[in-house]
Amino acid sequence: MKKFLLAIFVLSLCIPSNAQKLMSGSLEPVFKAKQLNVTIDFSQALIDGIKESSLINVGGDRAKDWLEGKDELLSKFLLAMLPIVDQNLTVGRFDDAEYTLTFFPKTIDDDGEVRGDAAITDSEGNEVAVITKINGDGGRWGSFMNLCGDSFTKAGEKVGRFLNKEYGKIVAAKQGTKR
Repeated sequence: MKKFLLAIFVLSLCIPSNAQKLMSGSLEPVFKAKQLNVTIDFSQALIDGIKESSLINVGGDRAKDWLEGKDELLSKFLLAMLPIVDQNLTVGRFDDAEYTLTFFPKTIDDDGEVRGDAAITDSEGNEVAVITKINGDGGRWGSFMNLCGDSFTKAGEKVGRFLNKEYGKIVAAKQGTKR
């Protein structure tokens, strides 16, 4: 029995975690502000192995689809967050908000799967917090942009759940309970 439990423990150490992590900073000031602007920065993204600027320069159907549909990805990301995020924090497009969450996709695969990180900055551009390991699985059927839409929706849901979890931890710490 001891060998079995040891084997389970060792295996659990070998399996990488895909959960979002707060790598630096604190979300407490963000929750006090009550409003969070949300944006996406594609400048460093590798889209099917190609930088966005190179994809656009190469042209073709994929570049045309990307240029026509990439703005919709923010809507999908944001709309997925809205029903999940606790009512103590309003997320949306608020250019005058005190804090901004910017999602930085690192890679977008040919099946639409997205992997990236997010930074939360204050109105002066100072980094308040960094959230890593934000992943969204792509879809199974449809155009490249349809698959990307599926993955950005899933990534938005994960960020929303993460924000809720972190908010719960802050509230529990203030109340002296554990969550």
